[in-house]
Amino acid sequence: MSLTKAQGHIRRLLALLFNRKSVEPTKEALLTAICIGSRPLVEFILSLFYEFPGEERSGACDLCGRSARCLTNSVILLDTYRAISSAPFLWLACSDPLLAALNLAVDLEVCEEMEKEHKVAYGELRRNVAEFALKIVEQCWNMNEIDTLLSYKEGATLVDGELRFPRITLALQAHMKSFLASIGVQTAMKGQWRGMWMSYGKSACQDFSRHLRHIVFYPFLATIHAFSAGKYIKTFKYPLARYMSRLASYISFLIVLICIRCFGREGEQASERALLDSGEFSFLKTVSL
Repeated sequence: MSLTKAQGHIRRLLALLFNRKSVEPTKEALLTAICIGSRPLVEFILSLFYEFPGEERSGACDLCGRSARCLTNSVILLDTYRAISSAPFLWLACSDPLLAALNLAVDLEVCEEMEKEHKVAYGELRRNVAEFALKIVEQCWNMNEIDTLLSYKEGATLVDGELRFPRITLALQAHMKSFLASIGVQTAMKGQWRGMWMSYGKSACQDFSRHLRHIVFYPFLATIHAFSAGKYIKTFKYPLARYMSRLASYISFLIVLICIRCFGREGEQASERALLDSGEFSFLKTVSL
């Protein structure tokens, strides 16, 4: 470097060092010192940056700094979910491991949709949590333990808490297919659906008798059940029996409604018949419900 050029750099450097109202002159002085090639001078100018505590000294702009912080927070969030998704944490740190796994599966599903950079990692964590919930059901010895496990109301809403198995509703909301498809859960749902009709489908004569009572004679049985408050007719407590009666009621209502609409529309009393139809429609609707 020529003497004249070096002197010019030094004068420029001194002017910048005396003008330290902001960090920009100090940055330019640092670049000038680097061009001169003096390491002690560079170290001295670097020490001057401590006069600006609010200034970002990483060399990154505001946009890059925000991106770096977002990336750091994203990694921290992923590491946190890795820690709390582990089986030891769920077993030892949670008073209700199944409820913790169900709630965690919902959070991981949201993170999988929002955190595109770590979508694969969150998907793997969600599968691990689903396997953990499945292992809990598989460790039950009998159906009584499974029924007890699924009937806990903690964590369920007020409406879902009235159901027989609130935990199944939580699993549906968490989209835990492997848990819902397990043999224990399916058997529990089968027992709840059939009630005391566990032999349904095995005896044709017995099934015919059940169909006859709840499809053909359902108006009489439903009336007795309503007036006796369920004292005499116990089968309406079973979801399968109620499904049969309601389906038969709805089909009967549609058939009668079609007959009313298709016949008797001609004649001098058509308008009166229309009014009568409206009354019959309301009556049939009430009876069918």
